[in-house]
Amino acid sequence: MATILSNQTQKTKHYQTDQQVKYLHLEAEVDMLLQRITALMERKQVTSVPYESAGRSNSQTNLEVESSI
Repeated sequence: MATILSNQTQKTKHYQTDQQVKYLHLEAEVDMLLQRITALMERKQVTSVPYESAGRSNSQTNLEVESSI
């Protein structure tokens, strides 16, 4: 009976390790996606400045940037 319990514990430990690895990969992917979103938003702000100075409205600029994404 001790070996069955021991095997069960090892399987559970492996399962937990596997889940932790998957979680870390997902966490890294979320971080990467958030960085990409931030970069796109910053680029959107930078590209909208020349349009606003040319007399175009901010809503027109936002629509143009969003349609290019």
